[in-house]
Amino acid sequence: MILFGLKIKELRARRGITQKKMADYFGLIWDEAEELKGLALISHPRVVVDTAGLNPKATELANLMARHVHDLDEGTLERLLAEIKGRGRSNLKCSKE
Repeated sequence: MILFGLKIKELRARRGITQKKMADYFGLIWDEAEELKGLALISHPRVVVDTAGLNPKATELANLMARHVHDLDEGTLERLLAEIKGRGRSNLKCSKE
């Protein structure tokens, strides 16, 4: 969980506010709350990619991404995300989506 999520959890606990009460306060419906929960799960600012046992190209890709992610423009990021998300729904096993 990212620092923002931990802080929200801490504030809720301190004030005795449930997730449902918080969602009601913000007027969130169940689907929106689930979407936020999903975003929190994939919003780690420092990612570790385990490519052990995978095709060597997977290791190469992970290393190149780590080295060059700061250089990618908005359009490139969007294209890469669309490609990976599209494949995740069809034939890739994505553990945290």
